[in-house]
Amino acid sequence: MPRRGWLVSGIVLLVLLVLGATLIGFARHHRHARGHWEGPGHTAFQHGLFDDGVMPDGGWRHDWHHGRHHGRGGLANTTGLVGSVVSTGNGTLVVAVDGGNQVTVPTNDRTRVFGAVSAVSGLQPGQRVLVRTGADKTAVAVFVPTARATGTITALDGDKATLTGLDGLTEPLDVSALNPKPKVGDMVAVQGTPADNGATLKAQTLRTLPKAS
Repeated sequence: MPRRGWLVSGIVLLVLLVLGATLIGFARHHRHARGHWEGPGHTAFQHGLFDDGVMPDGGWRHDWHHGRHHGRGGLANTTGLVGSVVSTGNGTLVVAVDGGNQVTVPTNDRTRVFGAVSAVSGLQPGQRVLVRTGADKTAVAVFVPTARATGTITALDGDKATLTGLDGLTEPLDVSALNPKPKVGDMVAVQGTPADNGATLKAQTLRTLPKAS
C-alpha cells in the first residue's frame, strides 16, 4: 500500500479509538450516576416523588421540569414544606416549619413515607421531614432524611455522647438505641435521624472504625 494510504488508515484508526474510548467513558459515568440515585436507599427518587428538585439526601438539583411538566409520581401540582415534626395522630402531622410557624398537615392512608421512616405512625417529635402536599393540603408524601457523621467519641454520659468530626466540629449524639454503646476514643461512622429540631443526631447504627495503635 502506498505511504499515503497507510497514513490515511492510521488517522481513521486513531479517530475510531478516540471515539470508542469516549463512548465507553460516557456509558460508565451514566451507569454510575443512575446507580447512585437508584439504589435501595433512594426509593423516593425512584418513584419520582421528589423529582422536581429535591434529592433523596435532602439536597437540591436544577432539573425542575420533570415533576412540574410531566407529573411523575403525581406531584406536578403539589407544594412542599421542610421542618421538624411536632406531633402526629388523628390523621394529622404537625410540623414546625423552618423560618415559619407550626403547620398542621392532614394525612390519610394514601400518604407515602420514605427514608429513615416508613409510616406516618413511625415519625417522632424532632425528626426532620420534607412534606409534599396536594391541592387539598393533604400530605401526599413525606421524606425523612438520614443523617450521617464520622469522627471520634470525645465524651459519653449515659445515652448522650459527643462526636468530634474530622473537621473538628462537635456534634451531640443520642445513643440510646445502640447496644453496645461506643466508648470515649472510638472512631465511628454513625447513621441516624436528626432530632431535637436538628440539634442532635439520634444514632440508629454505628460502625467502629479501625484505629492506628
